Amino acid sequence: MTRRFTAILLTLLALTLVACSSDDDSSDATAAATEAMTSEATASSGGAEGGSSSAPDVSEIGVPLPDWADAVAVDDAGPVKVVQFIVPLDQQDETVAFYEAWVDGQPDEYLRTEGASGGLTLQSDTPEGENRTIIAILSPLEGDDFVTVTLTVGALE
Repeated sequence: MTRRFTAILLTLLALTLVACSSDDDSSDATAAATEAMTSEATASSGGAEGGSSSAPDVSEIGVPLPDWADAVAVDDAGPVKVVQFIVPLDQQDETVAFYEAWVDGQPDEYLRTEGASGGLTLQSDTPEGENRTIIAILSPLEGDDFVTVTLTVGALE
């Protein structure tokens, strides 16, 4: 995995954390998480191919990773855990189908939001302060051959 992909993952993770922060109290946790993610030590697994054993263990978040997930990065940001990875562009539709099937089997209702440029967000419809799951499959940037996926799980306010 190149440094460019790692930098993109870190930037997207930081943006996700900022978007999930809705008040001043959570901005300190967001800043700390963003700073931690810029460290080379927490950047990524080093390019885990096909969900290989070198990928970090993310079983505690309760959301599965597809076998084709690559460059998995994990961050504990206070009340939330964020897992970010990329998938090949040609597996974007398969990734969407994977998470739609998973969401269909969950007890919580999920809100589906499609972006104008092809992105998709699936968010559990849980009361404020309870654990919420957000699955964001971002649309690829022009010229990229990968799609970024972010899983955010925790007590989001």
